[in-house]
Amino acid sequence: MSGGDKNSKTMLTLVSGYSGVGKSVLVKQFQKNVLEGRGIFMAGKFDQYKKNIPYFAFIGAFDERIKSILSESDEMIAEWKTNFLTALGSNASLVTEVVPDLEMITGKLPPTPKLQPAEQEFRFRMVLLDFVYCFTTQDAPLVIFLDDLQWADLPSLNLLERILTTPRKNELLIIGAYRSNEVTDIHPLTFTKEQIIKERVSFEEILLKPLDQETTIKIVAESFGMDMTQAQDLGTHVFSKTRGNPFFINRFLQSLYENKYVYSNDKGRWVWDKVTLESLEFTDNVIDLMARELAMLPESTQDIMKSASLLGSTFNLTNLSLITGKTQPEIFDILSPALKSGYILPIDMNYRSLSLYQTGINQTVMEDSKKVDSSFRFLHDRVQQSAYAMIPVDERAREHLETGRKLFKNTPNEKLADEVFDIVTHYADSLHLVTDKDEKKSLAKLFLLAGKKAKDSTSYDVAVRYLTLGHELLQTDSWDSDYQLTFDLFSELVECENLNSNHEKSEILFEEILKNARTRFEKLRVYYIQNSLYLKIGNTAKALQTGRDAHETLRHLFS
Repeated sequence: MSGGDKNSKTMLTLVSGYSGVGKSVLVKQFQKNVLEGRGIFMAGKFDQYKKNIPYFAFIGAFDERIKSILSESDEMIAEWKTNFLTALGSNASLVTEVVPDLEMITGKLPPTPKLQPAEQEFRFRMVLLDFVYCFTTQDAPLVIFLDDLQWADLPSLNLLERILTTPRKNELLIIGAYRSNEVTDIHPLTFTKEQIIKERVSFEEILLKPLDQETTIKIVAESFGMDMTQAQDLGTHVFSKTRGNPFFINRFLQSLYENKYVYSNDKGRWVWDKVTLESLEFTDNVIDLMARELAMLPESTQDIMKSASLLGSTFNLTNLSLITGKTQPEIFDILSPALKSGYILPIDMNYRSLSLYQTGINQTVMEDSKKVDSSFRFLHDRVQQSAYAMIPVDERAREHLETGRKLFKNTPNEKLADEVFDIVTHYADSLHLVTDKDEKKSLAKLFLLAGKKAKDSTSYDVAVRYLTLGHELLQTDSWDSDYQLTFDLFSELVECENLNSNHEKSEILFEEILKNARTRFEKLRVYYIQNSLYLKIGNTAKALQTGRDAHETLRHLFS
């Protein structure tokens, strides 16, 4: 234990180490203890390709818990609904902006009135904290596991800090895992950790190191059923190639066996050619190894794996069907070799209907499978990275663009707000390929929606990025050709730049909006936004001057 308040009911445990060293495996072993002790375990994972989706891992953890609740009896679901609505009150709809699946329990909720920026931000942060504690009880401790914290967004790190420094009466443990080699002294996670320690939160860190040579030799012996004497030579070689990384050891041994570099002779004894093994060009880059392994899958499976890698560390067959044009049963059939080899793993049991259909069971099973989505995850981040690496570098932007287009086209308007972050993630780095004016206008509206949604969740840096991209999509004469869209984008951007402490940029945008605003009512709206932000940052002189300018505009309006 590193310092901390011994009486606190909240605690942070960080598990660090290199990729593949076994951080997630260790936590999963601990999960069994939590569940056996009747505790509640929730898990979410950050994604390197979805860093601009606010609260990504938290949302994953909440969604899984909500699905679990929905599988309970009607009486229990009704009890949870009461708990949520009682704890969140009239602010419940603020949470559904971030966790839309909550409405599957609460039903459609009325919108929450807007407040001034400072009050709006404070209210959102407090209601999100209330929501987290809805999952805790006095009888059962809550454990939240956040994997791959090295890719966490700033709002998530801020929420993590608030949870731990604003303890409630119920017990809560947060376990975070991160790659120590990817977190520097100036990484946001480092600052968050330092602040949490400074606040005297109960804190512990576990550093996992690679396995030593002796342990590696024991693994080789057990894997092939050899005695330690025989395993000594092969184990030493494996250790030199893998440097004791457990994930790498596992994949390396599997590769040796499947390629018959290590085989059983006619006397039933394992043999290998030392010269051959030494000549193998296995490097310490596990992505190279995984890429070579994936290249041995059928070409059609490789193609689907590439498409899946574009969607992130987890994916569902519905979206894969949208971007590939194949049916879910077809995709499942093509993915089967990867599933059997363990490169992808099912997240739920929904895939069983497809598996039954694959074995020849009647058509009804296939029809039923269309009603239930099946989700999967890559065995490891390195597998996803390897699948992604199979896409030629000069084709990746085009692949993301086409993926974004298909997801956008096939998302109903009523679902667009829920899916907007997943869609704009694909467009963000491929906008240079968009040339059609109508498409640019459509995407500008999409980025406006994403920016407003990010702002509502107090993710101001993300909001600025999306609103800036939307702004860049506008035509040079947009104040004349697309006035309302331009005004809305500028208004949101000026507010978010200020909220994100980019005050000089905000001032420039503020002046441009006032110069181009067509009506006095619109100018008053801009004055109101700017005045609210001046008050938030304590610049009373600017707030007073803006108020005077607004008063002058108002006087002319009614004169």
